[in-house]
Amino acid sequence: MVLDRFVSMAGERFAITSKRPPYELADFKFKGHRLFLLKPLTYMNKSGEAVSSVARFYRFLPHEILVVHDDIDMPLGRLKFVKDGGAGGHNGVRSVIALLGTKDFVRLKIGIGRPGDGMPVDVYVLSPFTQSEQTVVEVVVEKAAEALSCFIAEGVDTAMNRFNGMMIQ
Repeated sequence: MVLDRFVSMAGERFAITSKRPPYELADFKFKGHRLFLLKPLTYMNKSGEAVSSVARFYRFLPHEILVVHDDIDMPLGRLKFVKDGGAGGHNGVRSVIALLGTKDFVRLKIGIGRPGDGMPVDVYVLSPFTQSEQTVVEVVVEKAAEALSCFIAEGVDTAMNRFNGMMIQ
């Protein structure tokens, strides 16, 4: 959702590739930087396959990569940039770390909160947001797209100072 919003904001769009593993790619210039935005079309826990494939093809170094992902350990509405962190239980991030062979990349974590009432985590993260959550999600997606713009134009430290800990309610 965040990448879709960011690409739309930039007046660009994703194209589905015929590559294996499958992914969508948006390749464009933004604020003087050439960007390659990737949305893996594999199962989330195999995201590293597409990320590592594109990184090898374009010869990206791990520290040039930003991964945007959800985080159940942060409340819905919170944003946080992290440098060089672990997977934190996120199987998609675990896959990226394993296939890049390093944790040396930036993440933009977007809080989705933990499931309640004993709901299994996998069911929770695959379920649509409730109507009341959707209002918060729309604002968070917009702020996260702004955070990406800041990251690109001003770097991770500025983005961290401006957006870490931000709480949308």
